[in-house]
Amino acid sequence: MKDILKDNASLLVLMFLAVNLMKHGRWSSKYNCCLSCQRNDRNHGAKGLCVACYSRQHRSSIPVETSREKHREKWNKQSFDGNREVALQRDGYRCTLCETENHRVVHHIDGNGRTSKKPNNDLGNLQTLCRACHMKLHGTIRRTQKWSQKYDFCQSCETTEVKHYGHGLCEDCRRKRKKKV
Repeated sequence: MKDILKDNASLLVLMFLAVNLMKHGRWSSKYNCCLSCQRNDRNHGAKGLCVACYSRQHRSSIPVETSREKHREKWNKQSFDGNREVALQRDGYRCTLCETENHRVVHHIDGNGRTSKKPNNDLGNLQTLCRACHMKLHGTIRRTQKWSQKYDFCQSCETTEVKHYGHGLCEDCRRKRKKKV
């Protein structure tokens, strides 16, 4: 069975190569074979290289840490106007509420963060928190304003005592509706 599958896979690759050759008259639109390994029995990847050679070169040329650092820098600039690291240093890389050093998050005190129309990224508005304190703080804010983002109460039973589940329903009403279906 494995031999048959292997033969079918080989046949598909050969068919793809044949179609490609008929289309372009070559292995790719510009090249007759891979520039690196000189093979033409593998699919063309990019830049004149087969898939295997291209992925090997691409993986080794971009270190993972460098790309992460670039992404983090870009995110810091977009979300905090470059003040995230300054706020973390100012607070000693500790949560300002519980003093832990784990899972640090920079919180916008007035709530005008990256998703608001006018983000307030002033240092006085940024506070270092751990993930747990950040979630507690946002849970408290959400509960004091509304039961959910769109609704003041459950649209079925009108309670605010049971946790919001989604689509305007509390967890109990959602369970009841699911059982009916």
